[in-house]
Amino acid sequence: MSSPRTALLLVFLLALSGCARDAAQGQDPIDVGGNDVRDTATDDSGDTGDLPDADATTPDIADVGDDVDAAEPPPPWDPRLPDTAGLGTRRGLRFGRGIVHLHSIHSHDACDYTPRVDGEYNEPCLQSWRDAVCATRQDVVFLTEHEEHAAEVDFEELLLRRRSDKLILRDGKPIANELSCPDGHIVVVLPGGEFDVMPVGLDAHIEGTPEERAEFYNNATPGRVARMRNELGAVVLQAHTESREIAQLRALNLDGFEIYNLHANIDPDIRKDYLGLDPWGFTQGVQPFVGREGPEPDLVLLGFLAPNEPALLAFDRLLSEGRTLVGTGGNDAHQNTIPLRMRDGERVDSYRRMMRFVTHHFLVAEPTADAYKDALRNGRTFVVFETFATPANLDFYAERDGVFTEMGARARRGATLRIPRPKVAGHEDADVPSTITLLRAEFNGGVPVAEAVDDDLEFTPDRPGAYRAEIRINPTHLEPWLGDDPDAYLVSTPWIYTNPIYVE
Repeated sequence: MSSPRTALLLVFLLALSGCARDAAQGQDPIDVGGNDVRDTATDDSGDTGDLPDADATTPDIADVGDDVDAAEPPPPWDPRLPDTAGLGTRRGLRFGRGIVHLHSIHSHDACDYTPRVDGEYNEPCLQSWRDAVCATRQDVVFLTEHEEHAAEVDFEELLLRRRSDKLILRDGKPIANELSCPDGHIVVVLPGGEFDVMPVGLDAHIEGTPEERAEFYNNATPGRVARMRNELGAVVLQAHTESREIAQLRALNLDGFEIYNLHANIDPDIRKDYLGLDPWGFTQGVQPFVGREGPEPDLVLLGFLAPNEPALLAFDRLLSEGRTLVGTGGNDAHQNTIPLRMRDGERVDSYRRMMRFVTHHFLVAEPTADAYKDALRNGRTFVVFETFATPANLDFYAERDGVFTEMGARARRGATLRIPRPKVAGHEDADVPSTITLLRAEFNGGVPVAEAVDDDLEFTPDRPGAYRAEIRINPTHLEPWLGDDPDAYLVSTPWIYTNPIYVE
């Protein structure tokens, strides 16, 4: 979530949290200097310790604001996400949680713009990244490093292997890394780049010098997209779709692109120029989460989440033309934007916090690098705003005469599309309101063809087309963690985007 306006955004949040007021009253101003990035760093033993790991050198929002009477505390908040092993199987396929679009020490603007310190990798920042993928129980991460560093290092370095990990080989050459968490959980790490386009799951670098690689990666053409796919094994996506012309997306013959990007919701220029939103309107939504009292900090996304309408329009338009595409959600975490500590002891933009915001749930036969790439390439993935809730009972498929068609595939005419009402993992007995809207992709955007309120959805299309669903949730199960004014957040909000089923 990088932005050239980091300092200005910081000033706004300081003012919102009361820091500016406190300074005006004669208190010492908060020093936001330094580049501390040790959110949940571990020692070489791999012991994560207690989450979160506070650090006195980073400003502490919890100390800001007037004293208030202690209120009855809410139940303990779990900063982790549940293991996907508990989400069951669907027609022989299991779920795997993952992130598509994520940065590490191989991006120049990660780690408060210090991915390297005195020529050495910023290992404390990398450790906070490793702790975060373990705490959020990611099964796979598709890295998207920037060209400035990614092109200059050997391919194996992009895999982020450390001594407890295991390289995954193809024909004797490393293509991925099995990151080992202290509790035995395994995260498959796949390299990739946010270049002119976003190739993920690379099997190798393009041949050449670092300068030749950089030139290739940063000047996309249809021919180069095809080479990334065919020679390098990548799934070739487009990041920040909101700023791209549809004609350009069409010409590149991509495998898919982002239908949401987290950075776009808080970048003033993107909000104004591409989303039609108030450039700084999100700051009011963030404000209640950054003081000593208020809603749970991990739920701050409730304060500024807005659908990326230009990206959704591009998706529907190209699908309506008969193209097969996968839609993804850009997490875009860099841990470089807001180093202030929230009252839970972690910085606002900690890797762990942001890795909860937007995830993917893949349907795979087995938890392997190739299986995750196949699921992504073929659209067997849901985009989930998982900080609100982990969906249980999640599914989308077509069925006709006992023949089942998975999301991302082609179904015969007359097949019935089915989406069971998702439950909230950990709150399966709660009646959490939800709405499922099934849309047919058309040139001017998705056209609703069926809707289910607090119920399962079944629909048999009477015409061919690409059908996808948007699922919204009213997160009533979160009320204990929503502060003194929960009603402000108990409204219908985006929760899940499916990928299409193509009815012939």
